Amino acid sequence: MSNTYQEWDDEEDVTPMNESELLKQLRKELKVKNKQMSEMESKLSDFEKSQRENVIKSVLESKGVNPKIAKFIPSDIDTSPEVIGTWIDENADVFGVAVPAQENKGPNLGALRSIDAITANAQTLTGTQDVLSQIQNASEEELLNMIHAAGGGYGS
Repeated sequence: MSNTYQEWDDEEDVTPMNESELLKQLRKELKVKNKQMSEMESKLSDFEKSQRENVIKSVLESKGVNPKIAKFIPSDIDTSPEVIGTWIDENADVFGVAVPAQENKGPNLGALRSIDAITANAQTLTGTQDVLSQIQNASEEELLNMIHAAGGGYGS
């Protein structure tokens, strides 16, 4: 061993914390962390409850339903407005709530009849088939002449 003084020689003089003290300190920190976690869980639970109540309240108001029905909505259903609205519609007869009639997604017969009446009396263009066949059989020069004759020429 050397006779010169080294910085790390002092490290041996420091007594390390014994294991029981270390365990006590870790347990103390664990208690603090567990307490913080339970507080956060409580806040989260309160927030979720508040959010659920707000969603239910807004859905009931939008449907014009008595807000007292909220206490009968099961807690295990999803809190989305669509799911709550569907539940209210399904149980409307139990609470005496009038559900709006389902819209008919089929064709509107009145509109179809009026379209038929309009098209039955409409004039048909004559000679459209002749023009189409002329365009199909025309050369490039003839097509350009047709365009210029119709007034659709470029740069004119």
